[in-house]
Amino acid sequence: MTTTSAPRVPVARRPAGVAAAAGTTWTAQLASWLHTHATSIVVVSVALGAIAVVHAWGMATFPVRFDDEGTYVSQAWSLLTRGALSPYTYWYDHPPLGWMQLAGWFASTGALDRGGNAVTAGREAMLVAHLVSSGLLYVLARRLGFARGWSVVALVLYTASPLALSMHRMVFLDNLAMPWLIGAFVLACTPRHRLSAYAGAALCFAGAVLSKETFLLVLPALVYQMWRNTDAANRMYAWSLFWSVLVLTGLLYPVYALLRGELLTSPDRVSVIDAIAFQLGRTGGDSAETIRNWVQLDPWLLGLGAAAACVALFIPRLRPYALMAAIHGLIVLRPGYLPVPYVVAALMPASLLVAGAFDALSRAALPRARVGALPAVVSVLAALVLTALIGPTWVEGVRTAATHDQDAALRAAQRWVTANVEPDARLLVDNSLWLDLVAARFPERNVVWFYKLDLDPAGVGVAFPRGHRAFDYVIASEIVRDSAEDLPEIGAALDNSVTVATFGDREPVEVRRIHRGGVPARVTSDRQFVVDHYREFLDRAPRRDELTGWLHRLRTGTTHDEVIQALADAAYRREHR
Repeated sequence: MTTTSAPRVPVARRPAGVAAAAGTTWTAQLASWLHTHATSIVVVSVALGAIAVVHAWGMATFPVRFDDEGTYVSQAWSLLTRGALSPYTYWYDHPPLGWMQLAGWFASTGALDRGGNAVTAGREAMLVAHLVSSGLLYVLARRLGFARGWSVVALVLYTASPLALSMHRMVFLDNLAMPWLIGAFVLACTPRHRLSAYAGAALCFAGAVLSKETFLLVLPALVYQMWRNTDAANRMYAWSLFWSVLVLTGLLYPVYALLRGELLTSPDRVSVIDAIAFQLGRTGGDSAETIRNWVQLDPWLLGLGAAAACVALFIPRLRPYALMAAIHGLIVLRPGYLPVPYVVAALMPASLLVAGAFDALSRAALPRARVGALPAVVSVLAALVLTALIGPTWVEGVRTAATHDQDAALRAAQRWVTANVEPDARLLVDNSLWLDLVAARFPERNVVWFYKLDLDPAGVGVAFPRGHRAFDYVIASEIVRDSAEDLPEIGAALDNSVTVATFGDREPVEVRRIHRGGVPARVTSDRQFVVDHYREFLDRAPRRDELTGWLHRLRTGTTHDEVIQALADAAYRREHR
């Protein structure tokens, strides 16, 4: 038998050194990437360094600590020390991913053990979150085609606005959600249309929503950006992957509640449904006053952002962000409750749209055939006009944020209580002080966040069935006083207490001793005295600024009789205008 063999196919030999080079391909790719983006890396590094200085300088003292900040810090602490989502009953007011990230920062850096106060430790995490958000915002601007200069302008607007600087420093869930949100848009703008990028966009957006649920409102803008960027060849796969990852990740929150038996309404348990109903039907607060406070901090950025959104309607690449700005505008202008930190989510599209509108206008200012260096000149002139408009206000705002100490009264009250109040005393406190007093020398069971005395009947209510009468002191910051009308027990604590120490002038922090049997008529609290006499002489309750002014007069030596006479004179002038 004759056997024939198949013809031998010659095997191509690799050139010498190829095998070794193959193993280092990733280093070559990294070197190529660094070479390509070297200018942007230098630019963004310098910008982020400046942003870090502006944000960090004075962040412990400006703005004044806010009750919500203490809430999120205490919840992160509870997660670390107890494995529980809250020191009190967790009632699904917000998804927990935000303070899980905060707990991660505390655990990895030891921020709570470095001295200062707990809220300042949380503000360190806000600095990191803001730097990540700013870096991602630069990447997003570049992917949208902005020139490097205008990409940096977006970062300046996003950081140097007095409104942005104040809000970004505070320990808000919105600030922890922003890197996730901007990351979602960066990935949705993937220039190579990779399916993995669209899956990442869904994962990032879910992270934003699980950090702060209100970010779900801007999903239409992200969908619009995806629709603009997906390639026809893989669009069906991209959308299938995006929605699958988004829905499956988002379901983690309700599944957690379901496993605990707390998804649906129950007469004896908290539930997600009840929390959603509360948030959607929430009333109270003065949305007009909230907007005025935003505008008082900075009248420029949101107004310029609204104008730029109108321009962006004619610029296709900016339309998703104009849609985002429109969604925020509708929420802000609708009647009803408006959370103070809601503006955080609106600052990003405003900054991006202003920079993007100028970028587009500078490019369109000249015919293509005569471009030369003139677009750069137009951009510089536009930047100078913008700087002339907003520069003085913003420079003063940054200076105030760096040098003004708004937290002195709270720190002084905390020191006084630690030094002068007996260790076994029971205290009702603003949550911005809660963790610091617990860490000082007061048993946790004796220090109670004032809000929970009225609104946690299953927890605090059971532990203190006598309500405010079970407590020795109430530390009355502005938010405690403002809550008195809505929270009966806190109102009673203030009315049946006398001031033993006061700190600060404009928004004083009072340490008040509670008289468990009620305060005798001759020692009626200053607050109730002024309120009662306003109603008697002016036929209305005092405004907050009026009440603060009269309380200051009482505490600086003015007698009750003089206040009565002054109120009577005011009533007379009012009647004879």
